[in-house]
Amino acid sequence: MSNDQAGFVALPHFILQHPKLTPDSIILYAVLLHFDRAGGQGCFAKRETISKFSNLSLHKVRNAITILEAEGIISICRRRNSLTDVIRITPDCRPPINEAARPARRSARSRAPKATSKKSNTQDIKVFNTSISSNEIIQKNKMAQRAPYGVDHHKNKVPLDEHTEPSPKPNQHYQQATAELLGHLKTQISPKSIDAWFGDSWIEKQTDTEVIYRTGRGHYVAEWLSRHYISHIQAFTGKSVKVIS
Repeated sequence: MSNDQAGFVALPHFILQHPKLTPDSIILYAVLLHFDRAGGQGCFAKRETISKFSNLSLHKVRNAITILEAEGIISICRRRNSLTDVIRITPDCRPPINEAARPARRSARSRAPKATSKKSNTQDIKVFNTSISSNEIIQKNKMAQRAPYGVDHHKNKVPLDEHTEPSPKPNQHYQQATAELLGHLKTQISPKSIDAWFGDSWIEKQTDTEVIYRTGRGHYVAEWLSRHYISHIQAFTGKSVKVIS
């Protein structure tokens, strides 16, 4: 087998059983997984290349892309200066290959010695199992005597609840600017991508040269916005953009 035909791609069950996906869109999803081997960098191949690789006509390729983008499975970064569009698969729609490749852990029963036909060996095994059960009871009693996590037994210690930080709230001074920005992004990005990546986000601060954009969904979403959507925000504001969480 040649190097071009080596390897494989894995299709998630929800892709195969999706009621709105056509056979052509499922084939295109598998082709995008093949080209997007860098894990999130996206597919930079031209439509003609995808058509030849998948044995689908250009018309079928365009229709399949439209369906996948409408369902929020892919997002398209349309570039200027005649550069090829970048097609990226939404992280939630990527198959968890690494998790599936992990070997299953052996249970305690499979590690226990097997019983033989001799009576003496059978009795020895019974005594061993009894000691295991007694050890489990002792361990449970010790765990029950321990104080629950976060309980304050000493005066100098502070309960854990006092260390929790309140979730950030939108800056009311830039509420109108945030609404105008999101309205522009809805014309450039699919609705499902807007809900997935721009929900609970707002303009935190802006100066004459910089815009601070905050997301309330954590560091992972902030990093994803910085890698894939920061150009859309820069194009609308005309300023440098920094995304924080």
